Amino acid sequence: MKNLAYLLLFLTQAIFAQAEYVKNNEELVFSFKTNRGKKVVLAKEKNDQYLVYRFGTGDKIEMEFPGDLKNSWPKFKYSYYRRGGGKANAGVEIQNIIFENDGYKYVIYYNYSAEEDEQTVGILVMNETTGKEAKIVGNTDTVEGSLMEIRESGLLEMADEMY
Repeated sequence: MKNLAYLLLFLTQAIFAQAEYVKNNEELVFSFKTNRGKKVVLAKEKNDQYLVYRFGTGDKIEMEFPGDLKNSWPKFKYSYYRRGGGKANAGVEIQNIIFENDGYKYVIYYNYSAEEDEQTVGILVMNETTGKEAKIVGNTDTVEGSLMEIRESGLLEMADEMY
């Protein structure tokens, strides 16, 4: 009976074990789940002290950038392009958050095409030495928040490149 109680306690803790992707002093900026079930989160400190990227499973953060949150804003860049006019003008909206870490460039993207009435979301990871790229596709049904908030805040420097 005692072993059963320990087993139930362990299973309960495992079920409710969740990585803390947005801490108490932070607010969600943008998040989504990848098609393989990983979680992508951009969060900012409530008083705009820092911006942070977190990636992983429901119970384990596999990557957090930057490691030192002090002066994190300059480590991220934002790029944005919009062509209005709806379907008739092949309207598009492209939004990217870009950062570099350990020889890799990460591009978190959210795109909308009026012509196809389609949204895409994900992460493009580029090895800056070899030029190889990997695309991590996100599930648009799981998107929370908006990259537009970052653009409107004026806290990020604009990037020169578009992806």
